[in-house]
Amino acid sequence: MTVTRPRWFLVALALALAAPAARGQEAAPTGALSEAVQKELAAVQDLIARATAEFEGPQQSRSIVQFDEIVTRLEVLHRQGTLPPRGREILSTAYEMRARAYYNIGLQEKAAESFRSLIQLSPQYAVSREKVSPKVVDYFNSVKKALVGYLAVSSSPAGARVSLNGEFLSLTDFFPLEVLAGEYTVEIAREGYRTETRTISVAAKATETLQVDLTRTLASAFVVTEPAGVEVWLDGQLKATTSGTPGPDLLEMVRAKGLDPARASGRTELGNLSLGSHNLEFRRKCYETVKRQIEVPEARDYETEGIKLQDSVASLQLRSEPPGARIFLDGEAMGITPKDLDGVCSGKHHVEVKHTSGKFVQDIVVSKDESVTLDCPIRPSLGYLGVIAESAAGERFIPDVEEKLIENLQQKLTALNFVPAPRDTVDRVLESEKLTRKALLAGSGVDPDIVRKVTIKLAEALEVQGFLLALLPGEKLQRTAVLNLLAAGNTIPDTSDVTFGESASYMRFLAAADRKATLYRPWTGLITVDTSMYEGVPVLRVVAGSPAAQAGVQAAEVLAAVDGKAVKQTSDLLGAVDAKKAKDKLALSLKGAGGAARAVDLTLADTPQEIPLNDPSLLYNKVMIDLLAQIQGYPGTETAAISVAAKATETLQVDLTRTLASAFVVTEPAGVEVWLDGQLKATTSGTPGPDLLEMVRAKGLDPARASGRTELGNLSLGSHNLEFRRKCYETVKRQIEVPEARDYETEGIKLQDSVASLQLRSEPPGARIFLDGEAMGITPKDLDGVCSGKHHVEVKHTSGKFVQDIVVSKDESVTLDCPIRPSLGYLGVIAESAAGERFIPDVEEKLIENLQQKLTALNFVPAPRDTVDRVLESEKLTRKALLAGSGVDPDIVRKVTIKLAEALEVQGFLLALLPGEKLQRTAVLNLLAAGNTIPDTSDVTFGESASYMRFLAAADRKATLYRPWTGLITVDTSMYEGVPVLRVVAGSPAAQAGVQAAEVLAAVDGKAVKQTSDLLGAVDAKKAKDKLALSLKGAGGAARAVDLTLADTPQEIPLNDPSLLYNKVMIDLLAQIQGYPGTETAAFARLNLAICAMHFGDFAAAHEHLLKARAELPARPGLSQGTALYYLGLALERLGYKKEAVDAYRAAAGFKDATLFNNDGPSVAPLAARRGGN
Repeated sequence: MTVTRPRWFLVALALALAAPAARGQEAAPTGALSEAVQKELAAVQDLIARATAEFEGPQQSRSIVQFDEIVTRLEVLHRQGTLPPRGREILSTAYEMRARAYYNIGLQEKAAESFRSLIQLSPQYAVSREKVSPKVVDYFNSVKKALVGYLAVSSSPAGARVSLNGEFLSLTDFFPLEVLAGEYTVEIAREGYRTETRTISVAAKATETLQVDLTRTLASAFVVTEPAGVEVWLDGQLKATTSGTPGPDLLEMVRAKGLDPARASGRTELGNLSLGSHNLEFRRKCYETVKRQIEVPEARDYETEGIKLQDSVASLQLRSEPPGARIFLDGEAMGITPKDLDGVCSGKHHVEVKHTSGKFVQDIVVSKDESVTLDCPIRPSLGYLGVIAESAAGERFIPDVEEKLIENLQQKLTALNFVPAPRDTVDRVLESEKLTRKALLAGSGVDPDIVRKVTIKLAEALEVQGFLLALLPGEKLQRTAVLNLLAAGNTIPDTSDVTFGESASYMRFLAAADRKATLYRPWTGLITVDTSMYEGVPVLRVVAGSPAAQAGVQAAEVLAAVDGKAVKQTSDLLGAVDAKKAKDKLALSLKGAGGAARAVDLTLADTPQEIPLNDPSLLYNKVMIDLLAQIQGYPGTETAAISVAAKATETLQVDLTRTLASAFVVTEPAGVEVWLDGQLKATTSGTPGPDLLEMVRAKGLDPARASGRTELGNLSLGSHNLEFRRKCYETVKRQIEVPEARDYETEGIKLQDSVASLQLRSEPPGARIFLDGEAMGITPKDLDGVCSGKHHVEVKHTSGKFVQDIVVSKDESVTLDCPIRPSLGYLGVIAESAAGERFIPDVEEKLIENLQQKLTALNFVPAPRDTVDRVLESEKLTRKALLAGSGVDPDIVRKVTIKLAEALEVQGFLLALLPGEKLQRTAVLNLLAAGNTIPDTSDVTFGESASYMRFLAAADRKATLYRPWTGLITVDTSMYEGVPVLRVVAGSPAAQAGVQAAEVLAAVDGKAVKQTSDLLGAVDAKKAKDKLALSLKGAGGAARAVDLTLADTPQEIPLNDPSLLYNKVMIDLLAQIQGYPGTETAAFARLNLAICAMHFGDFAAAHEHLLKARAELPARPGLSQGTALYYLGLALERLGYKKEAVDAYRAAAGFKDATLFNNDGPSVAPLAARRGGN
């Protein structure tokens, strides 16, 4: 008898009795249901509403047909095991109402049948006497009495989960609950106690009672901390957080522990401790961590010592240039610079110092009692707005260009903060002015005042001072990008071309962007002139009040030397000045009119200077950003005034009389986008009204397919370019002349279909095709009527997937080969210690940079964090459970990796660990196949690309199940000129070619063979079906030539090869099994999968694989069923099943021609006979 899983409810009992028991299963979240089940549930909910309305109407019997349909559809889900709790409720309701409808028309047997189905689904179901006729309720109860009995279970201690035949019933202790009559295995389980199992028989109407004493297997420890709110970490995992205050009965105990009851926590239990030694850590922000060890020799309660945490705070002094910036510590406002902050918790902090002119950002770590002074130079911020393409064809390159731009700019700009702008924020601001990103480019045609306004709004929203937008030009799609740098409040960007894949091409832009606008330079006040009349340069003029005037330098004196170096021309003087700064000394050697020499010490001052009007080395928008920073940072100062002057522009304001026109368009079909001068202007819609039908026909359009009349308003006078675009249609281009401000009627626009055909093939076949997210069938598949343009193709198989963006043209026929690659779910980075967590973002970035685009044999898939967390939490695990030595039950790890693989549609996982002792240098990559329990590990120095090479080579190495094969077994000896043939494998290529044992192999393909490795090298250089020319000598010395056609031999994976990532091998083998089920290739893959499991010491998994391999492998010479039986014996022996292992060995010994390793390998029979005792 099947016991279904009921939903949660409470058993009502008198208050004096024990607490009510909860029973059933929590409803799965909607997201956990498949799309098909959700759709079916939605359809059935509509049906139940209609059926209920019919039931309550005058012809109740008509509802039976609808209830029948509901029952039929939901019973299918029930049989499949996919019926969710809401579906169970609907099915129960349908059974009840159908039974009542039958009863009301006199078909009591039919009613009883429906009631029986209801009770079998939900034995505790009750029909309400308040809503239903008492006769019907009595009839339902009479049916129910014949089907159900009662079960009561109590345990010591209470609170144990009770399951019937594996289905959860309730928590102990509970009074009799209704269950279907039948035989049951009752399981009583409570964490920390041994699970008890009982077999019972429940008869209809009878009550069975169980009393179970549970045996404790785990211990508990109780802790009290001062203060409360302390995290308690047990063996590296957060176990509990202390809280509350000690009750009156605990005050003396708390004092005895040396704690202050006024500050101490309540008594906190650390439950379910395994026997042995455990490490405890007590952590709270602003306090020093305390570490203890606890010994748990037996399963009982333990009282720990009192834990008192000491304060751990530091002080922080923040200064900024300019001052007056807002301080944020870990996102919390802390005042204005300069500021001294006391009582800052020790540990890591994120410091942000924001000013209208820019910001300073840094992560810091402070220690207990440390005093840290932090200088916070404010840098302007550059909002990175992304990449746009000049043409639709260029859009497919955008992700690659984005990656290269960020890689070459984000960490290399030193004078600006590079801030990737949130896309939704940028879109919202631009849409408020009905603009796109292209409006920020030069020549966009948008009103400059609108551009100015929107850049100011964007700067405020993003807290930046300028913007960077990259454009992919149409003619150089795959090589260059144009960087557009625009200051907030400006309307025309500076542009710089870069070859986005070449780092060197960014150097000019980086140099200009990092060059700070210079408002001042060191100054003497000397005006000199170059002439050949003197040994030196004459002083033409001395600026009044200048450093030269203050030093007493006179006009007409000759400057002969500066700082002991001869001055032959004015540039020598300027060079000496530029090498110094204000307040530095300059030693001048002067000669008067009479030739008398004198020395003068001059103290340099600063002189303000203008920005050159046209200097090709400058990015003028960067200069404007710097000048605005001076104005905003030092308002009211001379520096700010000079910045304004340098930024000022002569402006001519002209009031123009603006005259605008309108054009009206009609298209066939409707729904056509109308682009005006490169901007989306309108979308045609509707249908032509009766008054327009004749006009539409006159335009050559079909009124039944044409759109309504659509206005293109506010057209400036002159020529305009129109484009009419719709998916699956060819774009139509027109030009319209607008000589005066009036309405214009355009010609009718008829778009022609633009579709292509697509043929998709995959290896392996049978993969699901998704085109732009829509399911399109199974490979191989020919798709007709595919819209021209760009498409996202995804081909998914249980063994992996293929992903590609394509562009198809009108009438094009494209054949797409879709090789399926396994997918690797990237689970992120975790740190072995709390101190390492601050490095995680940097390590994440480097790992993705070095792996995502470089893995060729695997799809690298960053896993959504919430999906991973949900799956792990369902088993109460963290990511650390997937690492070797986590101590988690291997079967649970296996189960969770299979669930994760299904949820993420991947075949394996990559998880990086930052080890505690090498925080800033290394990461350990953990590669784990779905269904396996122990990862392969590879150390990398995460900032060094070269250190990933070994991992990449191993991850991209495909597991090889076959190699080319001759069937020749030769032996090396110095007795012959060549290698003697020791044995020829029966049925092998050598046997078929007539090679005989004892012949000597002298040459292969004309090259002398001196040792067996020469033969093997020649074979490995070829592939199956290739020819091999053998030169042989017989016993009498007679030479002969033999042509041998190579075949394939299956081969085993080496049991221990340090160059292999065994989890990657397992991923490849599973791909063969899932891709080609039932084939010989899949059988050999299954055999090798067992060997991989043995490599990890997982003999239970190996046993499972070998049972299947034994049934699937061929019974023939070489690797075969006998091979699988031999390894099955090894697995059984390691698992402790001695008798079964002997049986397997003896069965293997019967396969006289079976081999190990490959078809040329050692014979299985003698090895198996020896281990089997024969």
